[in-house]
Amino acid sequence: KDVEAIVAHASNIASDRVVTAAFGGAADIGAALDAYFAQDGDAQPLLIGALRYAVALHRARLSMEREGGRPDAGVSALMRAGFGFMHRALIEEQLRNWSSARLGALIEPLRAAQTRARANAAVAQMEAERALWNVAKAAARR
Repeated sequence: KDVEAIVAHASNIASDRVVTAAFGGAADIGAALDAYFAQDGDAQPLLIGALRYAVALHRARLSMEREGGRPDAGVSALMRAGFGFMHRALIEEQLRNWSSARLGALIEPLRAAQTRARANAAVAQMEAERALWNVAKAAARR
């Protein structure tokens, strides 16, 4: 059981890194995805993580906007959503770079990719790669 817990935790860390890289607009998202899947990464946790982060970042951005653009409100919202493991500077940068409208527009495509991946395991990796590429491209457009 201890080994299973360690492996599960390491897998979550790996998928979190890919997700935060995509939301940061990483130019090397392809390499990050290749490395993730080369280490037997699973598409489902990656898509779940991306959707969860999109929703949390969207809510955090809305909190920030309600508080007159103060990043502390958004950072607090992300911390409460379970993203306290991230560096504060990274959280603030992503809150500044994404508008609530742009984040809101990501949620349904991520949800649809997750649904398609769950329905057909043969296309799960492709769906995850496409979804994270689209997030990274949207992030890079700022």
